[in-house]
Amino acid sequence: MKRIIIVCIALAANIVAGNAQYFVEGSVSVGVDRRDSESDGGMLWENSDFLINVSPQVGYWLNDNVAVGVRVTLSQHNSKSTATDPINVEEESNTFRWQVAAFGRYKLWSTGRFSLQFDSSIYYGKGNTKNTSKTETSFIENSASTSRIGALVSPFVTYDLNEKFNIKAWCNFLSMELYSENTKYENRSNIKDRTNHLGFNTQSSIFNLSNLNIGFIYNF
Repeated sequence: MKRIIIVCIALAANIVAGNAQYFVEGSVSVGVDRRDSESDGGMLWENSDFLINVSPQVGYWLNDNVAVGVRVTLSQHNSKSTATDPINVEEESNTFRWQVAAFGRYKLWSTGRFSLQFDSSIYYGKGNTKNTSKTETSFIENSASTSRIGALVSPFVTYDLNEKFNIKAWCNFLSMELYSENTKYENRSNIKDRTNHLGFNTQSSIFNLSNLNIGFIYNF
């Protein structure tokens, strides 16, 4: 799904306790996309997407280079497509997902105000999707539930503006992920899908704005 990220804010704070080994991070991202398309049958579609993702996390630095922690992620994705020629059609999909993860963080390299770090995490999550399709003469509704267990490795860089503020940046297409996913269709109890995946998260273009995330870190 091609989308334009209009807001991506990551707020983090290091809690001073002893030698400031504890830290709290959180990120909020919002994506909106509106586009027109034409199907093979000549129908003209108006498409819109809305995505919001919230991901707080807490951690503890074991030493200057290694940290461990936990993360919770909540996301909501709504998409809608309508067509009026030659018939009126409205299709809508709503998906809610949650995920919990345990992560390890390693500071790979640092010089001056820059540092290169990466997170490796093991996670489990579930999601629910509801799809509807309406025309002038019919209404179809179906839903599905999905569970996923996996591991993710994702690098990022930080830049220290001063003692209190830092900038954090990471690219989605650089991450590597392994997961197993099971999908159950609520109206088809005998049908289940299983997906196993291993590889880099890639996009059609690395210049897609949804690939780049920029956040701000505040240190107490």
